[in-house]
Amino acid sequence: MREPESSVRNAIAQFVGVIARHELTSGNWPALLQFIQQMVQSQNAPERQLGVYVVSVVSSVAGDQLLPHLRHFLHLFSSTLDDTSAPAAFHTIQALTNFAPLVGQENMTEFQALLPKVLVAIKALLTKDEDQAAESMELFDVLAECEVALLVPHLRPVIQLCLDISGDKNLGEIVRVKAITFLGYITRLKKKYIMKNKLIVPLVSAMFSVACSESEDDSCLGFFGGEEGEGGSPVHAAAQTLDACALHLPPDKLLPCLMSHVEPALKSGVPHQIKGAYLAIAMVAEGCADTLRHKHLHPLLQCICHGITSENQLVRNSALFALGQFAEHLQPDISKYHADLLPVLFNYLTQVRDYNVTRKLA
Repeated sequence: MREPESSVRNAIAQFVGVIARHELTSGNWPALLQFIQQMVQSQNAPERQLGVYVVSVVSSVAGDQLLPHLRHFLHLFSSTLDDTSAPAAFHTIQALTNFAPLVGQENMTEFQALLPKVLVAIKALLTKDEDQAAESMELFDVLAECEVALLVPHLRPVIQLCLDISGDKNLGEIVRVKAITFLGYITRLKKKYIMKNKLIVPLVSAMFSVACSESEDDSCLGFFGGEEGEGGSPVHAAAQTLDACALHLPPDKLLPCLMSHVEPALKSGVPHQIKGAYLAIAMVAEGCADTLRHKHLHPLLQCICHGITSENQLVRNSALFALGQFAEHLQPDISKYHADLLPVLFNYLTQVRDYNVTRKLA
């Protein structure tokens, strides 16, 4: 506690956690719980911060052993979450994340009562340490996966926070990808909640806006590949979330909203807007296949062919990607348009060949 170096104090706290994993099981270390309580309730900020950090470390390796004292910890956390100007709030959220899979009916009400304060703390972290904010949002993932009942009463503001983060271009990619990925995950998990609470329109609108934004990997279209999940750019994450929307939400609810964005974007003349439109229709091709085949295929193929002939490389590549997705998911109907598609593709391939020949001769 009196160690002046924070790195040393943190190392000691981690060592305490390893010992606690073995000693608390047999009840051999009652002084540790007394120490934690004393530190967490201290009026001295560094002591309070250390106490919460010890709880976060011990709960990560010996959460089961602390479970009998969870209600008391939750009561203490109500005050440490208010300390948003110090790391105490962040470490409190870490501890809550560790405890989340262990919460039973007897502690559910107390745990749920802390979630509004968690949201406030994360908003504060966004202005100070985006990496900590992103790590704190792991709590939402754990609750959705393990104890979604804990999250449901506060799911609407959690989703709104993620929508706000995803659309804030002043924030870094890590925290934005974290927010966007959660939106896709919760759509797969709670599609009825999304529909009942009329969240399809704001969700699709937010993802389309991100899809239309500039990305460092635009030149090589890296956002079109890769595995689903976190990582990559916000554009890639938004594409995956649109895919989740198409797979889990009714097409008659999803497509009208999406097409209201796609049509003006295709007519805008702005390459990134057009790219976003092609990316969006490409990512919903699998989930909305039947509706697209029967109601939208011909006009969309015309738009795609127009994009393939564009002089802008980003637009061309985006249109080609959309055509590839359509060819994979909209069979056999798309084959009927071979007379329209093949000349466009052959012309494109001829241009690519001529360009490569010219480069070699230069």
